[in-house]
Amino acid sequence: MWKYFILVIFSLTLFSCGGNSADTATEDEGILYPFKSGGMWGYLDRDFNIVVPAEYKYARPFGDGMGMVGPNIGEWETWKSSKTGFVNSTGKLVVKREYDSAFGFSDGLAPVMKDDKWGFVDKTGKMVIKLQYEYSFGFAE
Repeated sequence: MWKYFILVIFSLTLFSCGGNSADTATEDEGILYPFKSGGMWGYLDRDFNIVVPAEYKYARPFGDGMGMVGPNIGEWETWKSSKTGFVNSTGKLVVKREYDSAFGFSDGLAPVMKDDKWGFVDKTGKMVIKLQYEYSFGFAE
């Protein structure tokens, strides 16, 4: 059943990309696709290889080479585990799961919220615009 679910998600992702096949192949490099197994989420590459095991309560679609993830198996009920972080295209957690909320990466930065203040992190997890704002949306030049 889950293979059918993955196939549907993968197909929808490909059809939504548009453009010619050469553009799509280039754009797909380093992109992972969320999949669900046993009630948990992980990431697959475009060849259906599991890159990140299904161990997160949620995994959002990749944007700008990064995917947003939530609590691990067995951690969902604790306060500390309800934090958000980001994995890169190798599946490595590069932005620690320490933020109360976040939006996806755009132009190399992602808005993150902690203690009701928003700031921006880069793809290494470094805080480049300190937590100081009441509201934030995606970054764009």
